[in-house]
Amino acid sequence: MPMLASRMTRARQTFAFRRVNPPSLRFGNTPRNAKRAPRGKRTRRNWHAGPPIIWNVTPGRDWRDAAPRSRLFRMTTAPQAIALGRGGRNAPGIPLHLLTRHALVTGQTGTGKTVTLLSVAEQLSRAGVPLLLPDVKGDLSAIARSVPGVTRLDVMSGAAQIPLWDFGADLLGRAMELSEPQAATLEIVFAWADDTGAPLDTLADLRAALARVLGQRDAVSRHYGYVSQVSLGVVQRGVLRLERAGAAPIFGPARLDIAALVDQPGRVTLLDATRLFQSPRLYGAVMLRLLRELWRRFPERGDAARPRFALAIDEAHALFAEAGPALLRQTEQTARLIRSKGVALILASQMESDVPAIVAEQCASRIRHDRALGIGRAELVTLDRASGRATAPEIVCPVMPDCGTAPCDAVPAMTLAPASRPADPAAPISAEPWRDAGAVLAALLFVAAPIVAVALIVWGGGGAFLFGVLLALGLVFLFNPPRPGG
Repeated sequence: MPMLASRMTRARQTFAFRRVNPPSLRFGNTPRNAKRAPRGKRTRRNWHAGPPIIWNVTPGRDWRDAAPRSRLFRMTTAPQAIALGRGGRNAPGIPLHLLTRHALVTGQTGTGKTVTLLSVAEQLSRAGVPLLLPDVKGDLSAIARSVPGVTRLDVMSGAAQIPLWDFGADLLGRAMELSEPQAATLEIVFAWADDTGAPLDTLADLRAALARVLGQRDAVSRHYGYVSQVSLGVVQRGVLRLERAGAAPIFGPARLDIAALVDQPGRVTLLDATRLFQSPRLYGAVMLRLLRELWRRFPERGDAARPRFALAIDEAHALFAEAGPALLRQTEQTARLIRSKGVALILASQMESDVPAIVAEQCASRIRHDRALGIGRAELVTLDRASGRATAPEIVCPVMPDCGTAPCDAVPAMTLAPASRPADPAAPISAEPWRDAGAVLAALLFVAAPIVAVALIVWGGGGAFLFGVLLALGLVFLFNPPRPGG
């Protein structure tokens, strides 16, 4: 009897762990059955041919999170919210379709703000949202451990240049730390260069333009307003400061096209800002210029299931330190208008007071870290996913993202983005060209399938078989369209 009981027990365990689900439609690498495995691991059989695969499972995380996903599976199971705690789909977080109302992350050093930023960035990438993430202190590069295909941009190396005239006199004057009268002189120089056709792509071009305006100061004053020799000298010294700070490689012919950052869903672009942030005002000018280009080039989209693009700006206080009322109003207007273009803006700073109230009002979601709450805990205020109203403050514990637990040797080599051709700053961006191409191919196949099938049936061919093949190809291109780079 004991031997029979032990055999029955083993049979029940085998049946419980090796039970095969009934055949059903599966996408990608969904599991068919699971069986027992060594402690700390689980094993599952893939529906593809081959031996069972053993996956390492992080404690507290579902084993399905470690399984590879096909692109179609990721599209059909995309997260509906940016989770900021445990609990799967019921975890507290920010609804994905409301992230275009922008978010503000605050917290002192060591309270968990970087973990929150990495977690948000990782989940946005998995949801298929392209992201631009400036890395000020060098700690955000850990995102490359868990997100494949991370691209690094280093504007200080000259690999991704921006034309100087595209900054405008206001942002460039802020980078040079000019006063309002001195910035007005710089604006006159910009207007003179625009009328005369003088190039303003580099700092050397600006230095040459200042010298010519100084030589023609009387004529320029008659046409554009009074130009002080003292103000011109101050602007020249501002150019010298930028050159001595190593900022000359930033300015050049337009080689950084913002459209290249959104050519793949889920693409993460790290902006190496460790050297750029040594001049906080220059860092703020570069970030504000990128924000303006997003507003200028992205078409209107309206509400959607997920953002089209996300821009996370760490150390956001550098954007607004000693900023004038005109610049604050323009920044607030830009943040408000890019909502309808599907752009999510995530600002991060140490204190909420670092961000002016006129700009902070545009951030519907707030994640506040504080030492009083404890390390790794934060207070979340966001919008309800059903009604869209503000929720009550809730204490959340953001989970350490996968990039925070991966070994250091798992960091892939990151390369500079190729500078292919000068960008046209006036050209609108089609933010999802791969989806447009897939829809066109699917429509052509759907139209061609019945026509070819009927023709082959009339002529005595295998029309039904070819109809099925073309219909299947149409479904593939519709739900899993081709994308650049894979």
